Amino acid sequence: MDLILNRVAWMYYYGDMKQQEIADKLHISRVTVNRLIKQARNEGIVEIRIRPDYMKMYDIEEELRRKSNLDYVIVVPETHDIEESLCRGTAHLINDVLDSRGKLGIGLSKTLKNLHNFVRGSKVNFEAIVSICGAAYPDLSMTPLNVGFTLADALEVSYYTIWAPVLVSEESDSQMIKKDKYISKVLKMAEDVDFALVGIGDVHSSQLTEIGYISDEELREVIAHGAVGEIIGHYYDIEGKLVETPITERLISVDFPMKGTVIGVAGGQSKVFPILGALKTGYLQGLVVDEGVAVELCKHL
Repeated sequence: MDLILNRVAWMYYYGDMKQQEIADKLHISRVTVNRLIKQARNEGIVEIRIRPDYMKMYDIEEELRRKSNLDYVIVVPETHDIEESLCRGTAHLINDVLDSRGKLGIGLSKTLKNLHNFVRGSKVNFEAIVSICGAAYPDLSMTPLNVGFTLADALEVSYYTIWAPVLVSEESDSQMIKKDKYISKVLKMAEDVDFALVGIGDVHSSQLTEIGYISDEELREVIAHGAVGEIIGHYYDIEGKLVETPITERLISVDFPMKGTVIGVAGGQSKVFPILGALKTGYLQGLVVDEGVAVELCKHL
């Protein structure tokens, strides 16, 4: 028995084999494999340890969840590639935490451009991916169109996009575009998504600013009104109060708060106050964030 016990433990934990693969290999039942794996842990043949630094991270996660009153909080390690860490955390949320049924909305977020790499082959049950804002950018590498399309392809579901800029020149243009038969249909779908993933922008360096949709003069006006951050062009101050500017009326996007669960994904020290303000808007029900920012948020909440 010791021999097969050790072999099963080695194949499962070291060989990274699935229980059914082990059963087939050793000509035993899957139930027997499951029992032997548990026995190996109980008898100390296998020891599972959690690194102390990760325990600290999970403590921070629980503290942030408690102080923010969010339904979902995922804190990821600080690494040299913060975007990859955030994508991995978001993938964990999609794969293991959310009740992945219905439709998933995608907003503005450069951070999520590689999310598809971490969810491909996942057994989730989303019906479709839906853009929740205009997805036509001059630079396709920055557009939600790419994020939504690659994510939908990885999950093998349909993708519905809004073929329009997220921000137009005039309020009248926004009203006209929103009345388009197809765009209005997708916007209605966007309003009814079950979950949505959105980036949280720093007022000084958001995607809208980088792309050139917002002029320097408009940016100065937004900052003068006390804005610290934005979610799809919806600006707010440090207390979470919406900052009303002419920009709001020129947006092609859903309105906030949304009906479904909205998850903010952001990291890096420049995002501390934008995230803090976002938490106070009431727009978010979840957050994926790096450990360093999570520590700072806990200090201010």
